[in-house]
Amino acid sequence: MYFTNLCVTYNDKGDPKSAILPCREAKRLAPQANMLQVRQNLAGILYEAGDYENAVTEYRELLARVPQLKDARFSLGRSLLKTGRIDEGIKVFREGIQSDSDYSDMHLGLAGALYMKGDLKESEKEYRRAAELDPESPFPHANLGSMLYESGQFAPSFVEYEKAIELEPENTDRMVSVAQLYMAHEQYEKAEVLYKRAIPILTKRYGADDPKVANQIAELGFILTQEQKYDEAEPLFKQAIQ
Repeated sequence: MYFTNLCVTYNDKGDPKSAILPCREAKRLAPQANMLQVRQNLAGILYEAGDYENAVTEYRELLARVPQLKDARFSLGRSLLKTGRIDEGIKVFREGIQSDSDYSDMHLGLAGALYMKGDLKESEKEYRRAAELDPESPFPHANLGSMLYESGQFAPSFVEYEKAIELEPENTDRMVSVAQLYMAHEQYEKAEVLYKRAIPILTKRYGADDPKVANQIAELGFILTQEQKYDEAEPLFKQAIQ
């Protein structure tokens, strides 16, 4: 129990590399009744630590014992992609969909793998299927938006990005990233809207004096100058440099 607790403590502190050794000891010492959870902990921590090859090994061992573990199969596919074994990852995701066609994460994983393979048409289909199965999740829309944007389909990509923002309205990183894409396309009014949504959230989260907030206020000021709204921009620049 000591090694299991130490393993979890290191991981909860954001130090998965230090968690690996106690997790391995927990696996070696665990009674059969606790083995499943211990193996899951170890596999997940190996993935978080960037040790994807050993994560693959642990997930394969886990699935050999309990093949119906959907999350472990998804994580195996994800780990395989991290090692560059895209075809193997695609196979794992397809097997998962075959056993449960309504598991949205498996479609999401397959979509990402197909994109890495260069099959944009099938990738888009899987992203849309994942969104259909889990309509409250922002991730299919955000990932599809990125795929469409990177393939030069800018207008539909922004539609997907906006859907992701609506589903996760506190995600300021996404708001700012999409606003910057709008700026790159000189769609300043849309960028303005997103910055005006993000800044109050950031101010509440970090405080008005935090550099993160000041940077975004200055960006909003710049956008307003591009729209020739100079009277609105001037106080924002003053606020940003205080």
